[in-house]
Amino acid sequence: MDREPVPVNADDYDLADAAIYQWKIWKPKRSLAHAFFMLLFMAVVIPALPFTGLYLIHLASADAAIYAAWAFVGVAIFTIVVLFVVRFTGSREERIKNATGLFAIASFSIGAVHFLLAFGGSALTGGFRGADGATSWDWAVYLCDNLLGVVLLDVPDVYNWHISGIRAESHFACFITVLVRVLMTIGLVEMIIALYRTEMQEEEFYGTVRECVHYCDAIIGSDDLVLMRTGAVTPAVEPPVVRVPEFIRVYKAKLT
Repeated sequence: MDREPVPVNADDYDLADAAIYQWKIWKPKRSLAHAFFMLLFMAVVIPALPFTGLYLIHLASADAAIYAAWAFVGVAIFTIVVLFVVRFTGSREERIKNATGLFAIASFSIGAVHFLLAFGGSALTGGFRGADGATSWDWAVYLCDNLLGVVLLDVPDVYNWHISGIRAESHFACFITVLVRVLMTIGLVEMIIALYRTEMQEEEFYGTVRECVHYCDAIIGSDDLVLMRTGAVTPAVEPPVVRVPEFIRVYKAKLT
């Protein structure tokens, strides 16, 4: 579509309108290179922000930084669980409002975990082989090693290909590794879905005007996107519910 965007006036769309509309959202100029750069940027920069902040606290008070990092990770995990619950059990508007919160929280928490591994002491890292004398860079390589395992579906683990010499040996260390990979998987999957939606796809969305505002507000990098309302959806007062096998049996023969 090559239609030029027009300015939006406050009265063009009624937030109180309860009708369901079909919306189309797309980016006129798509770029796979830009999508890849954004993915790399978010995967590297977002975890680096909490690590840097905690390190600055560490310079002033090592104990305060450790407590802050543990609190950060605890709040992040609790928030991720809440967002998952809302995603599957919340109202339609709540699900839409929380559409893109998971990737940021999961990615931020990786930075806090990195800080804890680097400065948390032997009580936390004693179960890792090769952790003695490991620096922040060594733990960063360890996290990259796990990220490669997530991206490559554990193929490096199957063939014992690793870029880090740090290995989990104790049950607690294995639990930390699993936690790291779960957070990485959540962050990576959410990032890829969000970037694919905005960079590569013309997306159709159904909802009220109010829901569409929430939906667009949750999109990553929405500056270059355009939106079009294409029509209204008017469901029956009491839509019938039918069994899928019966629906197929009755109508499949009519397709030919």
